Order: sequence, then C-alpha cells, then structure tokens
Amino acid sequence: MSLELRKNSKRFYARLTVNGKRKAFPLNTHYRGKPPDGLRLKNEGDAEFERSRGEALAEEKALQKEFQEGKSERQLREKVYEAMTGNEFKPVDLKDLFKIAKNFPRTKPWSPKYAEQIENRCQLFLEFLNKRHVNISYAHEVTRNMVEGFLAFYLTKTNCSAKTLDDVRVGLQGLWTVLEKKELQNGNPFRGIPKKYHITTTKEIFTPKQIEQILHEAEKDPELYQITVTSISTGMRLGDCCTLKWASVNMKKRIIFVPAVGKTQKPVAIPFFGQLEEVLKNAEEARVDEEYVFPLVRRLYARESQYFSKSFSQLLLRIGFTDDENPETSIRLTGESGGSRRRPVRSFHGLKTTWMTMALRGGVSLEDIKKICGNVDTQVILKHYFQSDAERIRSELKTAMPEALSGVASTGSEPVSTIHLLNLLDQMSADNWEFISKRMREELLKTKGNDVDTSNNDVSTTQ
Repeated sequence: MSLELRKNSKRFYARLTVNGKRKAFPLNTHYRGKPPDGLRLKNEGDAEFERSRGEALAEEKALQKEFQEGKSERQLREKVYEAMTGNEFKPVDLKDLFKIAKNFPRTKPWSPKYAEQIENRCQLFLEFLNKRHVNISYAHEVTRNMVEGFLAFYLTKTNCSAKTLDDVRVGLQGLWTVLEKKELQNGNPFRGIPKKYHITTTKEIFTPKQIEQILHEAEKDPELYQITVTSISTGMRLGDCCTLKWASVNMKKRIIFVPAVGKTQKPVAIPFFGQLEEVLKNAEEARVDEEYVFPLVRRLYARESQYFSKSFSQLLLRIGFTDDENPETSIRLTGESGGSRRRPVRSFHGLKTTWMTMALRGGVSLEDIKKICGNVDTQVILKHYFQSDAERIRSELKTAMPEALSGVASTGSEPVSTIHLLNLLDQMSADNWEFISKRMREELLKTKGNDVDTSNNDVSTTQ
C-alpha cells in the first residue's frame, strides 16, 4: 500500500493493485497543513499534515479491505471510474439511459423504427431490474450477472431465436457504449458476453411450376399479388416492395431505382418487364397516391410488418405446401441444433432467392446481380441465395464431357436446356416477342427434337 500527492489536488491518492494492474484511487481525505517539499511523502510535513496523512492511511487500509473482501461493489466501481478518468463520478439514472443514447451525435441517426425497438427493449430491461434488483437505480450499478439473468429471462419469455437474442444484447450494449464515449461510465456490463450460436437459414427456391401456382393463388389477394410479382421480377426485399415510391419508377425506361436498399445502403437500378410492367401500369392508371406505388400495401405493412409474410405463408399452405417436418414440402423446419423454434425455409424471401438463382442460371453476370440486389459480398450470394441442383449439373456435365468420360454418345449437336427456353420466355414482351420467338426457333432447329433437355423441369419441350 502507498499514498501519493498530486500538484493540482489536495487529495491523497491510494495506489492499489486491482486485477493485476496498479491504479491510483482518489481518497476522500484532503491534506492539511504544510506538505513535505516536492510533495514527496518519503519526507515529513508539519504536525497538521501528518495527522491528515494518518487519516488517509486509515482510509486506504479500509479501501484495500473492501477490495479483498469484495464489499461495496458500487462504491468500488465509482472509485475505479475516478481513477481511470480523473473526473468526479456523476451517476447516470437508468431512466435517462435511452434519452442520452438517442440524443448522442452519430454519423447515421437512428431511424424512428429502430429507436422504438431500442426503447422497448430498454424498458423491458428496466422492468426486469425493478423486479429482481430493487436497489438498482444507476447505470454503473448494473453488473454482468444482472445482464446474463435478463438475457435468460428474455429467452424464456419470448422463445426468440439466437439471432434475436444477440440483437437485444448488442442494442442494449450500445446504450452503455454511449456512456463510455461521454465519459459517464467506465466499463460495459454487456461487453464480453459471447454470441449465441445460430444457423443462418438458406431459403429454398421455387420451381417455375410453383411460381405459376403462387401467382395464380395470389391473384385472389390484389395487394399480395402486387408485391409478389414485384419481388419475383426484381429480387427486391419485402420491405422495399411494400414501400416502393413513384419517384423510384421510370415507366419509359422500365427501370425501378431504389435510392438505398435497406440492408446495404447502396443505390441500385432494377429493370422490369412482363407481368411487373403490367402491374405498374395498372397501378399508374388507378393512381390515388402521389408518393407510394402501392398505397394500401404500404399502410398494411406499416401497421404490421409481418402482415404479408404471414399472408404469403398461408398462400403456400393453400397450394400444397405443409407445416410439418417434411423437408420436401414444409415451410418451416426444426433447426439442426434442435429446440422448440422452427426456422422458415420457404417464405416470401424465397422469391428473392429464386430470382437470383434464375438470373445466375440464365447467364446474368454475378457483378450485375450484386448491383441489382445490393449484396456486395460474393460469398453471401453464392452461399445463401444461389441454389443449384445436382441433377441439372449432372445433365450439363454429361453433355459437356466427351463420350469416354460421360458414357453418353455424342449427338453431334448441343441440347437446348428447358431452363434456357424458360428464361427466354420470361423476357418476352409485346415489344420483343417476334425477336424472342425467332431466337427460340433458331436454337431449337440447331438440334434434333429428342435432344431438348427436359430433365428436372416442370415443362416438357419437344420440337
């Protein structure tokens, strides 16, 4: 144990070892009288000073005992804060925590939706503390044990996924991070808590026949039909489809310009044609809102963000999909790690996966896909969006390989893939149907009728 003095303060400081590190803690005792020359405590001061030194030594001894016995944890944290920052400790009331964090200047301000989410989770955390730890009033009093108890409580209460629990932890941790940046808090009780392990679910793609069934069934619900056609035609996410604005649609050039895709915050230009063009023309003719393309859709989505996700799941069940553990037909499956929560494998987001897969199979470059969908990371696209199938690859490899390797005699001409023909049909419109039909005829005439590849497709094509 040792005491020290500083030039700009009359306090005594105790230099103690905490967690293997030497730190100086300001004591409540101030020196009196005349200190020794140079404030060197190896020497003696006058009688009054030595009496104050004795008081400081007693306080230092008591502080050391508190550290050793783990008593008065709150007071110790206050002293650690003063030792680390050199500032007088000013406690932050937990009731002011959200307000301080929200008003903190940042490059990208919180959106109203995100702010509401953080406020709700903060309120739930405070309610938990009020019930389980009634004496806790200030931010610096919150400990890691309290945080871990809350996360366990939240998981039990909501039966949420591991990802949602991590989002809760990160959001609340950010509140204490703001206090650290404002030098109102030293340490963060949320920091160091490990992430919960969770598996990212890859959505299954829909076949051309299933897409036809989905669109046919969706026609019974005009609002669901509008955004379903928009998503499967452009690869846009549900939220972007629901909040599409006229300012982003160029009907002459047939392009949808999305200023900032929600997940990546990068502007993208998306071409449209076919059914989506018809949907947009109908919306323009019946235009009742100067801002939103689908105003009723936007209102329903704003009222309940899961409205169309639920509607789409119900649609899938009506056309033959199931809600069991059959991986071939179910819309949800239990995760590999078990548990009561089932992960969606066929959902509205599957339309985006389907669009990207068809685009990549049809020869659209990966760079163009990245520009349109805003997924900057190539590995993300290939891992979570591009869904290939073994039988189609096997068929194409047999065609590409020589007979000695494939065991299939060469026909002397390249077979025409049905997927390729379907992609051409998807591109057909009133403006280009003659060109597309001529191109399809030329490609079919290059090969014999029985060379048309119909494996793993819902449509059989013959010459």
